[in-house]
Amino acid sequence: MLKKSVLTLIALLCITNYSLAITDNPEEKPFSKAEDIAKEHLDQETERKYDEAVLIKEIQVEGNHLVNEDEIKEAVLIKPGEELDRQKIRASLKSVYKMGYFSDKMKAVLKPTGEGVILKIVLQENAPITGFNIEGNDSVDTTEILERLNGNIGMPQNINNLNIAIAQIERLYESKGYILARVTQISDDPDGIINIDINEGTIEDIKISGNKKTKDFVIRRNILIKPGSVYNENALKADLQRIYGTQAFEDVRRVIEPSDKDPNKYILTIEVDEKRSGSITIGGGIDTSTGLFGSGGYTEHNFRGLGQEIGINFTGGSGLMFQDADIIKRASYQIEARFLEPRFRQTTNALQARVYGRDFASWQVPLAIEKYLGGEVEITHPFAKVPHLAGGIALGVEGVSIEEGDDFTMRQRFQQAGVDFSKREEMLTSGTFLTLGPRLVYDTRDSFINPRSGMYASLGLKEYLSFNTTDSFGRVDAVIKQYYPVGKKSSFSLMAKAGGNLHGDMPLFAGYSLGGMRSMRGYRQGEAGRGLGLVMGTAEFRTPIPFMDKITKNKFFNDIRIAAFADAGRIFQESPINDVYDYPGYGISVGAGLRINIPGLGPVKLDWGYPLTSVGAGRDQKIRFLFDIGEMY
Repeated sequence: MLKKSVLTLIALLCITNYSLAITDNPEEKPFSKAEDIAKEHLDQETERKYDEAVLIKEIQVEGNHLVNEDEIKEAVLIKPGEELDRQKIRASLKSVYKMGYFSDKMKAVLKPTGEGVILKIVLQENAPITGFNIEGNDSVDTTEILERLNGNIGMPQNINNLNIAIAQIERLYESKGYILARVTQISDDPDGIINIDINEGTIEDIKISGNKKTKDFVIRRNILIKPGSVYNENALKADLQRIYGTQAFEDVRRVIEPSDKDPNKYILTIEVDEKRSGSITIGGGIDTSTGLFGSGGYTEHNFRGLGQEIGINFTGGSGLMFQDADIIKRASYQIEARFLEPRFRQTTNALQARVYGRDFASWQVPLAIEKYLGGEVEITHPFAKVPHLAGGIALGVEGVSIEEGDDFTMRQRFQQAGVDFSKREEMLTSGTFLTLGPRLVYDTRDSFINPRSGMYASLGLKEYLSFNTTDSFGRVDAVIKQYYPVGKKSSFSLMAKAGGNLHGDMPLFAGYSLGGMRSMRGYRQGEAGRGLGLVMGTAEFRTPIPFMDKITKNKFFNDIRIAAFADAGRIFQESPINDVYDYPGYGISVGAGLRINIPGLGPVKLDWGYPLTSVGAGRDQKIRFLFDIGEMY
């Protein structure tokens, strides 16, 4: 059998002039008119009976070996008992041909009988398929492709079924991101093997356009697809997100065009629109931790056009917005300078360095003042063999000073609670440490702002090696968040975190507090308990403000979310401070709030929470307002 290209096979579907005939044999005559049959083949009685019409008595099928006869008869449009109709017989032959199993050498033969005529459909089946040979599939396993084809083995070649299988194969490629993949040729061998050639869509070259300040290599190093590789839309989407994540561009696009040199290959062009990457911010406001505050800073996201980031920020606050019984009202400040090289020495490793100083009323040690001065260098590395997973290790030096803020009040508190005041000295433990912290992060969220699907998980260890008489210690922290889409724009999330003392005598300043802005809402900061270990979970539902998209198309307002939440947690290795202030060490709260993303500042949370469990003696169980910048945890 001569090989036929896919174009030849597909062309058969377009044939409109069928070699379909109504013919005769020595005893069977082609039908022309009903009266002709009556004259030549029927006696006088039959002639009188079919004077006005000739009926189909029976339909027979001849020449089929593999195709079920009932399926063929189902395709025949004229049925036994109906009047003989030449046009309907031709339509029936066309219908049978469209089944795809037969050549165009088919005919309809009429055989007169005493009660009408027998219509015989004479067919010639196409050669049977004995197997498939797949060529050109480097990205998709042959087994997956054959799953779409194997149902045709043992049956006559059928152009319809092959075209359906081809479409399924191309959809299989598309589902995996190979949107350029096409079946380019089909041919058959004399032994019944069907050969299928696939062009998966190879990238011949990658071009960059639109960048004026940014160096080409800064963009190219974020593109993992390389010339000579098969184009994958999913992989390129991740590449474009990395380019956009440099914050040097307003928009990033891709254009794909066939190559002039080889029409089976493609040219990929990455188009970028640069933006002003440097910014000065001056602002202020009020929150529940720092009270009235002012802030200022400078950030450059594309330093020297190399994709590096530098920045310096300062924040100063007047103190607590609401008075807490165990947090001293004191002005606070924080200053930080940072440098980020996203591709350290042209590798996939990112290097970040920062130095910082902080002075604020302690949230962890009651009525104390915390002061920090330190620096840290961290290197992170994405694991190519495990998508979305990255690891990092940080090395730093940190000086921590925990100072007494109100000795008189603390002595009164300890005395009233009957707790030995010598424990206060343990709470004020501080020192200078060499810090070492490895961590792992797994992130599949669909967006950093208002994510609706995916997971974020992190696991980190931090070792504090003491430079003085303070003991060395270590801690471990884990966070996991899972997002589920609800409807078209809403989401439901489950979040959990846990942490604890890994070894050594961990000071209270490095411990955990339950309650507050980034813990259990409905409680003030640390009001549910403090200690050296914690577990807690949160469930939260977020949805856009109803009908906001009907009122305005402004992205800022359409990104605002209404939230409803529930928090629950417990403290372990409780601090003596829980006895001093009668903190329960556990809690459950519910509430609602708003999520507002402010450009240049980040996500802002306004929450109203209500504690369902005890808040301790002498405190009211009531709705509390909390204000914060950033995600909860």
